Amino acid sequence: METDAASIVADIKEWYNGYSWDGRSFVFNPFSVLSFFAKEEFGNYWFESGTPSFLMKLIKDTKLDITQFDHYRTGEAIFESFELDKINVAALLFQTGYLTVKSVEPIDRTRRHYILSYPNQEVKESFLEHLLSDYSGRFPNEVSILVYDLKKSLQSRNLDKFMEIMNSVFASISYNIFIKDMEAYYHSVIYLTLMLLGIDVQTEIQTNRGRIDAVVEMDNTLFIMEFKLGTALEAINQIKQKKYYEKYQHRTSTSIYIIGIGIDTENRNLSSYLIEKVQ
Repeated sequence: METDAASIVADIKEWYNGYSWDGRSFVFNPFSVLSFFAKEEFGNYWFESGTPSFLMKLIKDTKLDITQFDHYRTGEAIFESFELDKINVAALLFQTGYLTVKSVEPIDRTRRHYILSYPNQEVKESFLEHLLSDYSGRFPNEVSILVYDLKKSLQSRNLDKFMEIMNSVFASISYNIFIKDMEAYYHSVIYLTLMLLGIDVQTEIQTNRGRIDAVVEMDNTLFIMEFKLGTALEAINQIKQKKYYEKYQHRTSTSIYIIGIGIDTENRNLSSYLIEKVQ
């Protein structure tokens, strides 16, 4: 029984703790904790107090690199950014509670270096889900179902189904968006979708030969994915030429698959994929 109680406390901490102003002392979100005890179940209660439509639109319109929010490096000036004609989105995210201070490092006597990140799993999941909803033109409840289906397709190794669902995501995005900034939009939507799967997903992984788009790991299986504006052959050849899989080959009990995914710029969708098992 003690183990069960300890496990629940650990889960509550993972989902609802994490707010800090100094990187040392952390506090829980009282609204979410009270909601958890009232309903006796874990849930994303963060957005029940209001959906930040303005904030989501601002992030999309400013073409901000959303992958940086897991580990956002900044100086103290960010906490004084209140210029209405030149809004600092990261400062706004901090002020509204979507980012918080995770660590502080002194540079000299007067300056400090800050690392910001999502406070907890609840905020991160809620934020990414609503952002993907805004990027893809779908309602948040539709995004939840879509992510669930994607996860099940990967767990069953059904790559055809995975591609079919991903194609449905891109098919709903406005044509004008692709014309303006096609590649950035693809990367943002792919990142958001994979990060919401609730499994071990890493994106933009750095190696000594280059940067891997995504690595998905589950049940002793590793999927190394490369998305390419072009053909699936070009994508998988990049993985081979730069030997992205070398970083993981020491794991003798893990099956490694490389997946090249081609993006058709004319039809604005994923065109094809190739998958190979690394020997």
